[in-house]
Amino acid sequence: MHLNILLVSIACPPKKDSESLQVAKYLKYLTKNDRVKLDVITSRNPTLYMPYDSSLEPYLNGVRQVVEVPIQEWRYINIFLRKFFPSIMMKPDSKKSFCCGEERASRQLSQHPDVIYSRSFPLSSTLMAYRLHQKFKCPWVLHLSDPWTINPLNSLAPAQAWNEEMEQRCFSAATVLSFTSDKTLRRYAEIYPDFSHKMMVFPNVFDSDNIHSNPWKKKETMKLVYTGGLVGDRTPNILVDALMLLHEMNREAFSNIEVVLAGETDRLVRKTLNKKPFGINHVGVLNFDETVALQAEADVLLLIDTPTKNSDDAMFFPSKLLDYMLAGRRVFAVTDSKSSTSEVIRRGSLGDIIDHGDPHTLMNYLVDAVDNWKLSRLEYFSTGNADQNYSAKHQAERLSTLFESLT
Repeated sequence: MHLNILLVSIACPPKKDSESLQVAKYLKYLTKNDRVKLDVITSRNPTLYMPYDSSLEPYLNGVRQVVEVPIQEWRYINIFLRKFFPSIMMKPDSKKSFCCGEERASRQLSQHPDVIYSRSFPLSSTLMAYRLHQKFKCPWVLHLSDPWTINPLNSLAPAQAWNEEMEQRCFSAATVLSFTSDKTLRRYAEIYPDFSHKMMVFPNVFDSDNIHSNPWKKKETMKLVYTGGLVGDRTPNILVDALMLLHEMNREAFSNIEVVLAGETDRLVRKTLNKKPFGINHVGVLNFDETVALQAEADVLLLIDTPTKNSDDAMFFPSKLLDYMLAGRRVFAVTDSKSSTSEVIRRGSLGDIIDHGDPHTLMNYLVDAVDNWKLSRLEYFSTGNADQNYSAKHQAERLSTLFESLT
């Protein structure tokens, strides 16, 4: 006897996207469970802003059936609508046509689901799952990788009331509500106390199979690496300022640092980087394997959270932090001192925390890193074993047990 699990997620391999990478890792271990048969409803490739990555294809190997739903969206029409009719683009997002494919997708399924498991972002995945839940009348595990209506980084002001109504409707219908951090759960439990009994945390995860021996060795320079997007309010400005201060105040330390950035950038960030700031090499967008290889070459890994207006809003758990755990290198985290990121950094003794507006502290940490590099201090740069609580295998086993308990 097995369980038929229906995963609903626009962000799904082989799409290159941070949420898709998390879905891939959960899929890998869910499909290894003989008690689970997994089907997927996702969007058709190509999906706008989610490029195809062939290295992610193997993650679908254990999936029984993949149903692809076309999404009607165009880059320049999106830009026009966001400028002149923003509320349309926030009900709930630009991929809303995905939700309208519910009837077509359900007809293509070869098996009636025993449990629906949805993952958002994008939020249209949640609305598709809501419609399928209404149709199949089976338990529904609703996972939000980021908050919905209380997301401080994604203002829904033109359509706030609509989203609050839909959030409440989906939260009420779902059997289990899943979030990536304790801080997000606590915030939602305050807003929806009647639903707090069905709230759980399923964090972002790493794949233990990607843990490889990577002992630190001193190289010709002390290498600082950042991998991830630099768009909107998440900028490299603190790094640029810290390097300029270092160049001015400690030329010797500066000469021993190599800085490499990889990932997507927007126009303003590119303008900053095109000025050739001291010591920064931006290598562009890399595929998954290339990114992992670059992280392994680092002496120190830099993480930059998107700044929030207050500590209560700093509830995001960046999946990049899990990749950094696997690299086994010290992390300099630019984040709020009370953020979810800070909690994980402190709990795992992964590195140092720097406030967004404090380039002097980052400069001092860079000097400290160079001093330790000169002394070849292995213990400074190595962070030990990754916390297995964040392993995809462990969390997928928890999720499988949850699925069984719901049927």
